[in-house]
Amino acid sequence: MIENASAILIPASFCRLIRVDETKCSPEFVYYALQDLYAAGGTWEFQNQSTGISNFQFEVFRKKYTLPNIDRSEQTAIAEVLGALDDKISTNTRIATASADISRSLFERALESGSVETSLTTVTTLISRGITPSYSDEAAGTTKILNQKCVRDQRVLLAPSRRTVDSRVREDKVLVVNDVLVNSTGQGTLGRVARWTRIERVTTDSHISIVRFDANLTNPITAGYGLLRMQSAIEELGEGSTGQTELSRVDLGKLRILLPNREIQDQLGEQLHQISSTQNAYLAENDTLAATRDALLPQLMSGQLRVKDAERSLAGVL
Repeated sequence: MIENASAILIPASFCRLIRVDETKCSPEFVYYALQDLYAAGGTWEFQNQSTGISNFQFEVFRKKYTLPNIDRSEQTAIAEVLGALDDKISTNTRIATASADISRSLFERALESGSVETSLTTVTTLISRGITPSYSDEAAGTTKILNQKCVRDQRVLLAPSRRTVDSRVREDKVLVVNDVLVNSTGQGTLGRVARWTRIERVTTDSHISIVRFDANLTNPITAGYGLLRMQSAIEELGEGSTGQTELSRVDLGKLRILLPNREIQDQLGEQLHQISSTQNAYLAENDTLAATRDALLPQLMSGQLRVKDAERSLAGVL
């Protein structure tokens, strides 16, 4: 029976508090056991969809779900191994967030020293939606393609991306380092902005606008941060009825962007690049740490992997 105190998010339309008897079971272990259950799709058997709406039957779950048969000391050891990975992810996230805050402060300080306002179209060589894809699960003859889910928290997430056949990809819409991506359709997603900083052949679908700055007229890195700071203004540019919100290329191009004076843009751009590289390194490490945690979780819960072996495998990670 499940009963303790960590708020556990059940994949349904509500949240329930589970309180565990700590003399019998580790609360942290319960948390990871439920994460394992959810990742394996095991929560579906506790959902009632007879009404067409997925409702999590918590009382059925509470009575029927059985925790892995692992003794208390081993539970604690498993939770400590997985918790160490999550703690490192949290630390990296805080550092990355602080780095982003520093970048914003540097940009704002530069504006105070002198600025120029211009339309976005004046300082860009490309403002265009991405392509209409022809999806494929093959690696050969295809290009990775980003969608709206890939632009979140002002960074690009590759996990939700797919692949499209190369014949659909226009070369001018293959992303270039320092391009800026702007989600341009849909309520709740329109207006999200992120900078592209990878050296990798990738394009976007037609729900994302690609903004490419003219390096002869402005520093692309500095200008990219100028566009990031305007995310709220971009969100307000959407037009259309509910669920059909659209951001036109013309309206995006008319957006007035505020930039530091040209003579300091290159120096500022180099500073922002260094900070961004550090931030990206911490976030990339988080991806590795999360993948490691997700791989270890089912093995530890099933007993396929002993805690000591897991600790040895983490020696070079933590």
